[in-house]
Amino acid sequence: MKRFAWTFIAGFLIIPTLAWSASVIKMDIDDLTKRSDLAVVGKVTSISHQNVADRYPETLYKMQVLQTIYGAADGEEITICLPGGPAGDGLTTFVPGMPRFKVDEKVAVFLVLDQDRNIAVPTGLEQGVFRIKIHPDTEEEYVTNQTVPIEIDAASDSGTKISGTKNLSLTKFRKVVKEKATKLKEKK
Repeated sequence: MKRFAWTFIAGFLIIPTLAWSASVIKMDIDDLTKRSDLAVVGKVTSISHQNVADRYPETLYKMQVLQTIYGAADGEEITICLPGGPAGDGLTTFVPGMPRFKVDEKVAVFLVLDQDRNIAVPTGLEQGVFRIKIHPDTEEEYVTNQTVPIEIDAASDSGTKISGTKNLSLTKFRKVVKEKATKLKEKK
């Protein structure tokens, strides 16, 4: 009975540690802007897979920059690299919290660059990816993110504060993020 009690106590202490190691820091728009090397609106042009040193699979997404918010040039091609994908023998590795993209999908994305490998990774994983949709009534493009409420200090066109929404027009989103990036550069 004592052995069971010690095993239970040891497990109780270890399991939260394991869960913590898999956690991602919750970020808002300010955090994403501060921690990113660039933010762009892009279109996924291709998807490929590779195994790194025969150890683990990666998925590579080629993205054409359509509009620069900050840190990149329009027309530039960026490779987004994420862990997971076909692992061989018919197996596929999925990593929780990793975004996945489709060819021809248009997104606004905050990215951290890995200069050594010439790749980029979304800041905060899925938090740094804002899917671009078209409003069915107005046909206006808007951004949406399932994990990050869009909370900004700027007043909306109606004069009210935008806070906690999941959707925001792409034009407004780009303007607000660009202003935040400019203010951050001025502080440095």
